[in-house]
Amino acid sequence: MSNTVENEIRALVEAWHATVTGGDLDRIMAFYDDDVVAFDAIATLQFVGAAAYREHWAQCLQFMGEGSIVLHSVTVQASDDLAVAWFIDRCSGPNEQGEMESGYTRGTACYRRQGDGWRIVHEHFSMPIDMQTGKAIFDAAP
Repeated sequence: MSNTVENEIRALVEAWHATVTGGDLDRIMAFYDDDVVAFDAIATLQFVGAAAYREHWAQCLQFMGEGSIVLHSVTVQASDDLAVAWFIDRCSGPNEQGEMESGYTRGTACYRRQGDGWRIVHEHFSMPIDMQTGKAIFDAAP
């Protein structure tokens, strides 16, 4: 793996993070390939294509409101035209009473180099579950 490629992907992860925190849906979607396939911890089992994922991101941004995402333990593996980054993230947003709530999830983004640069072709967010109750574990922490 080239340190240059790894640095490019780390810069993209940081730019994606800043853009998500800023809440600009058009800028967020610029990181994704038109044919992205995404798995998220909430709502639908999978999102196929940028249009479907855009709708989901719009709902996520409404939920987040003045919330944020904080990344922890970002790891990158990369080759010349394919890369993957994984991390733990803490996502927060206001509940119905306006109080901030947060929890950790696990994130993975797969990038492919294209003619105009790197794009996310697959993204996956998940959260641990208690197998006995089938409920998400919101208080898990790294």
